[in-house]
Amino acid sequence: SSPVCRAAFFGQLAMVKYLVELGAYLDELDPMTGMSPLRIACRRGYTDMARFLLEKGSSPSILSKKEITAFAIAELYRRTEIQRILS
Repeated sequence: SSPVCRAAFFGQLAMVKYLVELGAYLDELDPMTGMSPLRIACRRGYTDMARFLLEKGSSPSILSKKEITAFAIAELYRRTEIQRILS
């Protein structure tokens, strides 16, 4: 998996910020899960990370490998604060 996707999965916001500074592509789909860092943050409930990724230009409309939006993932996992950020 990509470094930014791995950092997102483990909730390592500082590492995600560092990788973004280095030019990490925020909408990259993880080859194993088919999810972008934003979708990973939505699924795992990392509100601050989702907010940061959106502020840095991550697209909420890009579909995951299973054709699911970030909002649908937040809704599925009942991440209401993230749903508000995405709305």
